[in-house]
Amino acid sequence: MLTAQKIVDQVLAHTDVQPGQLFGRGSGSKAAEVCTARAVAMTIVRDELGYSSERIGRIFKRDHSSVWHAIRRCRSHPPMQALYEEIVSSRAGSR
Repeated sequence: MLTAQKIVDQVLAHTDVQPGQLFGRGSGSKAAEVCTARAVAMTIVRDELGYSSERIGRIFKRDHSSVWHAIRRCRSHPPMQALYEEIVSSRAGSR
């Protein structure tokens, strides 16, 4: 059964982001990579599990409007779309 945690694990496996970074706040040299990974994870959770923005926000310790913005960014930013497709297709191949 697919869960939000499994989706997070898949995103982490495809990036150099650590679990603490994905759920934490802060800046640093990897801030853009962390934001990308988080946005992609949020979008996959929304698409695959149908969770509301509020529920996704609770998982990622973000406000629902931040979730909405991240999903919108993921859908319009080609590098994020490519990562999204890579993760979703890799999971489809392992079924």
